[in-house]
Amino acid sequence: MNVIHYLTYILIRVLFFSLQYLPHRGRIIIFQWLLQLVFVFKPRYIRTAMTNISQVFPDYTELQKQELFRRSNRALARLFSDCIRLVRINRNWLEQHVELPFKDRYSQIRGAHPERGILFISGHLGSFDLFAHCTGLLGQETDFITRSFKNRHFDRWFLSVRERTGHRVIHRQGALRKVISSLKSGRDVGILFDQNVTRKHALFIPWFGRLAATTGAPALAALATACPVAVMHMAYLGGEKYEIRAQECDVFPIYNDTSLSKDEKLMRLTELFVQGFEKMILNYPEGWFWLHRRWKTRPEGEVENFYYKKAVTIEEDK
Repeated sequence: MNVIHYLTYILIRVLFFSLQYLPHRGRIIIFQWLLQLVFVFKPRYIRTAMTNISQVFPDYTELQKQELFRRSNRALARLFSDCIRLVRINRNWLEQHVELPFKDRYSQIRGAHPERGILFISGHLGSFDLFAHCTGLLGQETDFITRSFKNRHFDRWFLSVRERTGHRVIHRQGALRKVISSLKSGRDVGILFDQNVTRKHALFIPWFGRLAATTGAPALAALATACPVAVMHMAYLGGEKYEIRAQECDVFPIYNDTSLSKDEKLMRLTELFVQGFEKMILNYPEGWFWLHRRWKTRPEGEVENFYYKKAVTIEEDK
């Protein structure tokens, strides 16, 4: 197995190296073709995406849903192409291609709370690896949680790519303790929070009108450190232009409300983060990862057939 993993890693590195020399638009087209091939063999991804789009945009016609799905596939192909070119993107490229309307406000928040880092909450919306890379180029060194790749050779190499601008990766094992430590030491932290989690680790928060199993880690870290929080992502504007968008969260009234229990504060904070991120998705819908079963895990005792042709019980939905 180790030999297979190593040979796979070598193949991926060769592909990365080769694709770097293709034009960005050419890479996007190649990745779009590959996605279409995946959909031929895995049509459940299409069903999942269309089900998700119907949940968020119930008034869309079938043509509108299909058009959004088509645009989201191009956005996903762009994300892959952006990952390929990370090693070539420098500060000069950033200054020419990325708009930063939140930059001044970020400096103000850092000045007002020098003893704490800022918690940046984001998700699988837009080119999130390019987003992280660009914030590092700006000198905004951040610790962020990421899922490790099963191939340890590839994981070690891509980790070095992600950390080359001063970021530090926090692996998911024991992540909360490390996140709290980083925030208390004054380092910013980034967390992606928009995907399904197991019931054991879930807070059930409405996402576009349907309860979704949502990680409580951002709220736990925020409450433990009383840090400033902003919801952020990178949006594609057209051509070669991007914009880093951010919305500051009004967390301090919740921190200071003595009438609320800890659990109530965790729910209120998570709801606040979700509401902010929902607005970002609505403003840039093609950028969200519609292929993920966001509403898969259901509250205990609930019967749900959201992603299935027949109703299944919670015990069957493993």
